[in-house]
Amino acid sequence: MQGFRLVVFLLLTVTVVATSDAEETRDDLKSIISLFLVGKQRLQKQLLFSIHGLPGAAGAHGAPGAPGNRGDHGGPGPEGQRGEKGDKGTTGKVGPKGVTGETGVRGPTGPRGAPGVFRSNVCSNDREGMMRYNKQVKEVFCDANKGWTLIMKIDGNQQTFNYRSSLWSNKETLQPTNLDLDDKEAKLASYWTLPFTELRLGMKVDGTIRWITLSYSASSLYSVIADGKYRSTTIGENKWRSLLPTSSLQDNCNREGFNTRATHPHNILNHARARLGFLANGENDCYTPDSFLGFGTECRSNRNSAGNYHGHVNTKTIAYIMAR
Repeated sequence: MQGFRLVVFLLLTVTVVATSDAEETRDDLKSIISLFLVGKQRLQKQLLFSIHGLPGAAGAHGAPGAPGNRGDHGGPGPEGQRGEKGDKGTTGKVGPKGVTGETGVRGPTGPRGAPGVFRSNVCSNDREGMMRYNKQVKEVFCDANKGWTLIMKIDGNQQTFNYRSSLWSNKETLQPTNLDLDDKEAKLASYWTLPFTELRLGMKVDGTIRWITLSYSASSLYSVIADGKYRSTTIGENKWRSLLPTSSLQDNCNREGFNTRATHPHNILNHARARLGFLANGENDCYTPDSFLGFGTECRSNRNSAGNYHGHVNTKTIAYIMAR
């Protein structure tokens, strides 16, 4: 077939060349060649189709493949923004009261503080009554305009302050609110806290108080009485007797001072003695004194703790001791 077409093509070419002039011959020759080339392409396609056949229809889609393996976890994302503050919740109900615990053991008592100290003139010179010292309220009697501080009041009819009473040797008060110059007994803290250079001693009989002054220096009245040691004074018999104009004493001995008593050790308990006062004796010694005038006194069975005693004379008084 292909050879036949080639022969035809050559014959046509010769015919064209023989019957046409040169310009027309070229144009015709171009057309013949183009037709020849087109025919050649168609002839090639026909040959291809005759060898392989026409293209078949598109095949059906294949089945989907198996799922792939799971990928790795992604990294953590950025931190989210903080949310807004929520509303305040309502207050809960009060819980039940707890059980009361046991009482703890009481701690030991602390050491006792040192006694307070008065200044040399504790009473104000322009008033009497109460005053303050040692940062606590302490009531003391003050003799107006003279600066005397009350220490003690003794009722000679009572045995509260007789020579043997422990009130002379301890630091305990007795009715410390009885501050007036009346007949009620009292012992104030000034007994052991008041330094002094003078004592003011008074005795009241029939409503009249008579006073004497005794010059003596000590850290307190307690310091010169509590230990029981004799300490002498020198104001003399007449001054002591001026406390009681009707007083009576023996003629001899004339021993005066603090803790004054018989000088013979075997006679101390059987004869006159005084915590502060004057003793006398009938003999020319102080072995057996039988009369006294003073404070904190006694003689044998005599029950006079402040005043004057001599045989038939037994004057019991209300006595006062003050200091400055």
